[in-house]
Amino acid sequence: MTNTDYPWCDKEVNNSLQVFYTFKPDIVFVLIRSMKTSKKWLNTSEPIKEDLIFRDYMNRMSEMEGVARKVYLLQALPSCVDACTQKALDFTSAGRPLRDLKEDLINRDDFFARMRISEVGRRCKKCEIIDYLPLLVDENGRYLGYDAETNLMFLDDINHFTRFGKERIQIVFNQLAKKFGETGL
Repeated sequence: MTNTDYPWCDKEVNNSLQVFYTFKPDIVFVLIRSMKTSKKWLNTSEPIKEDLIFRDYMNRMSEMEGVARKVYLLQALPSCVDACTQKALDFTSAGRPLRDLKEDLINRDDFFARMRISEVGRRCKKCEIIDYLPLLVDENGRYLGYDAETNLMFLDDINHFTRFGKERIQIVFNQLAKKFGETGL
């Protein structure tokens, strides 16, 4: 839903809408590759419809709703800090459990992105939000980026799920597969 903002991209190539209109899928999964744009500050004292990022999202959703029967939006998660896996490795190599780090491996940077995506999901008639966060929190409801009991991390340095993280969220995909099988989507 956002444009690439990486400094190493000299020329933006975004043909996703062309591909979308060519294939006209029944189901669309919107998995934002980089949440950087989504996580930018949002002026909460103004109506969200005034936010340029939100308006861009809504424009893209309108286009998708015109073709697809169902659109699934991935909700934002906090990001790993820079070199989080190395930090975790250094910490555990010293014989200490990750739980002693508490929240030091993550950036609590998801607030504005979650707000935008929730509002898009609320306004979009064919949208459903997929939220992994409840599957990744500890017994106190806190997201730490790792399992405090096993010392296994959910994300790598570039915020891709590790094997363990993927196992934790697999239930979401199993439920979707079951739903698709039952409804014929």
